[in-house]
Amino acid sequence: MTSLSDALKLVDEKRIIELSKQVIEIPSVTGEEKAVMEHAKKLLEGMGIHVEGYGSEDRPILCACINPEAEKQLIFNGHLDVVQIAKPDAWTKNPWKPIVEEGKLYGRGSSDMKASCAVMIHLLEILKKLDLPISVGVHLVPDEEKGAAAGSKILVDKIVVGEVRRPDYVVIGEQSNLQVRVAERGMFGYQVKFNGRAAHTAASRVNGINAIAKAS
Repeated sequence: MTSLSDALKLVDEKRIIELSKQVIEIPSVTGEEKAVMEHAKKLLEGMGIHVEGYGSEDRPILCACINPEAEKQLIFNGHLDVVQIAKPDAWTKNPWKPIVEEGKLYGRGSSDMKASCAVMIHLLEILKKLDLPISVGVHLVPDEEKGAAAGSKILVDKIVVGEVRRPDYVVIGEQSNLQVRVAERGMFGYQVKFNGRAAHTAASRVNGINAIAKAS
């Protein structure tokens, strides 16, 4: 049986930086994730790891897994899309040319969250060499920055209907200052309509209905 110390001995920080740079230097603004997803798939398959594809051709979702027949499964989830660069001139580094300076990795997506995805890829790379008691997988998705409708939501829907295995444990690799967080804020939108009735100002208190007053 593999121990945690056995796995930790195989962790290669230089390899993580190398993988991080590879995905950072591929621009993948939300809606334009195809190239970085194709590269991630090539990396995983090059490690001998089977990859299932979901989503659309232009916005693929990658599900990679080792030891898939095990009774329990742990999944790591991460997104490879990044937000647009609103003010390129404000950058002191080229956002698409990753560089390490003074122990820090610079580049668009290095924090949110391509470096984390690189760690996940490396995790499968090293765990594939070990005797694991459980299945471990990685879900790499697009469209996190704009609501996840073309990313994680598709996976959740497929899990619900049984097209994708329901994992027993899930780790979302978003930045958390190395703290384990068990919940995250969500988003809920709604519309409320207030009906009024127009009236002459002289008789508004008698015949009119002020929709603004009702809303407040």
